[in-house]
Amino acid sequence: MKRRDVLGAVTGVLPVLAAGCASPVPGSGAETTDVPKADDLAFDARVVDGSPTESPPRVAVELTNGADYGVRFTDGTAFPFTNFTSVGGDLYAIPPGVDGVSPLGDAASIVPDDRGDCWRATTNWKVIDIAVQKTLSPGESAPLEFDVLAAADTESCPTEGSYAFQNELLATDARNENRDGPEQQFTLQFTVERGSDGELTAASGTVM
Repeated sequence: MKRRDVLGAVTGVLPVLAAGCASPVPGSGAETTDVPKADDLAFDARVVDGSPTESPPRVAVELTNGADYGVRFTDGTAFPFTNFTSVGGDLYAIPPGVDGVSPLGDAASIVPDDRGDCWRATTNWKVIDIAVQKTLSPGESAPLEFDVLAAADTESCPTEGSYAFQNELLATDARNENRDGPEQQFTLQFTVERGSDGELTAASGTVM
């Protein structure tokens, strides 16, 4: 296992914090054994600023609940996508301004002040090790933006090509009064197309 895979990982689960959770109608005794399906969800990605000239390229992702009932998700501190290292470890996607995501060690910021040979993370990232629950109502979306950087310990700038990021999260029917009810695990994936100069030319997302 490479050093960045260890330092950039979230391990263990602390007590769950609930946010935006909808409650059943008082006295209804509402209980359901329905489990959300991949077709109930949409996960999209788009390039916000693909140019690497003045600042790191930026991509936005968005998870949408397409079901006709609320869906309660369990993820890390940067819902809906708390995994910031690409498959293979060549790129980081760092969400600016998210509480609980910070540089490892003494660095003031994960994002460097200048580009150098390419926008490269100054250090590995760390994240508060906690699980967060968030409910999305029917049609509601959860957006998040990322600065895309070369990983801190890459020896050379990543080459032109496709780079995927994956994050696993749990989902359950929010109408369940029992928070330990049946859950479904989903993998969210977004892929960025990186050009020869480090620019982002396209981005896409999917639910698996």
